[in-house]
Amino acid sequence: MLNNQDIKALAVLFGSYYAGLWLFLESAAFFESGIVGSKGFYSHLLFAISALIFSVVTRLIVKKFYEPNPMKLLLDNIRRETNETKKLIVNILNDENKYKYKMLLWRLSTEKSKYSQINGGHWTIKALKKYDFIRYVFGHIVLSMDKNDEYLTLSCLDFWAEDRVGETAFFEKNFNKAVEGSTIKRIIIIDNEIFENPSPEFEKDRKNLIYLVEEFSDKYEKYEPLISKMTNFEIFFYLSKNYKKDIGTEVPYALLSNKEQNSFMAVLPYIPQDNFGTEVPHIEIWITNNENTNQYTDYKNKFTYFRNKTKDLLTVKDMAIKIKKLK
Repeated sequence: MLNNQDIKALAVLFGSYYAGLWLFLESAAFFESGIVGSKGFYSHLLFAISALIFSVVTRLIVKKFYEPNPMKLLLDNIRRETNETKKLIVNILNDENKYKYKMLLWRLSTEKSKYSQINGGHWTIKALKKYDFIRYVFGHIVLSMDKNDEYLTLSCLDFWAEDRVGETAFFEKNFNKAVEGSTIKRIIIIDNEIFENPSPEFEKDRKNLIYLVEEFSDKYEKYEPLISKMTNFEIFFYLSKNYKKDIGTEVPYALLSNKEQNSFMAVLPYIPQDNFGTEVPHIEIWITNNENTNQYTDYKNKFTYFRNKTKDLLTVKDMAIKIKKLK
């Protein structure tokens, strides 16, 4: 079966051979011999048939012996990418950073599952909304935590608004890791206008906040008395009177650290817009052996700033009382 590339190649070859034969025989005074007839119909037909035969033969030779096989090229590219991936993995393993190991294992497990689906000829890709996507990444990072890990995070109402048990079940992932011995400290920044401004503009936020606090209250009640005795599991709310400034462009974000193993990680989402004005979630993950880097210390300082506002922080129980005014 001829493809477009074959047809283009044959057209070029045919024209070249036809012109070449014509010029060669013309210069050799072939027509004057009277064998074919000077530039008549049969001369054109002879050149056309000859040029076509030469073109087809040349194309077959080039295609068989000189032109790369598309499947071979594809396999060569796969082998090259596989070898380069192996080298990168070796470099990561030589770095001796716990969180690099954890992220590598997560990605290998995820991609292995995808390869298995591709091998079976049926690959399902789950599409997530922007904050579902961020919680998906945060959730896997939380699940990777060990006993001596510390997880600090600033988040906002939007981060939690679409969370549902059975979908991301983010609260359970956090709580279970705290039970295992990890330290999890969370501050959720809430716009104080939700309480102070009766405008319909904040109606959706009010409903989301009520849902969130009631869900948290149910969880706290479910896990009592264990949760009240835990010093390594914190959830606080902070009512901001300058919301846009307080969350800035950074919130939500998370910091993971294990000082005993000298490993630190900053998980920093940002949501720019593409050329069509559509929000496209991105997540930067910085992993280092040095706590004193801008990508880590700046965000830890911001968390510490809010955590030190002890008098302004509200517990889940405090918020449960406060939201009664919104109902």
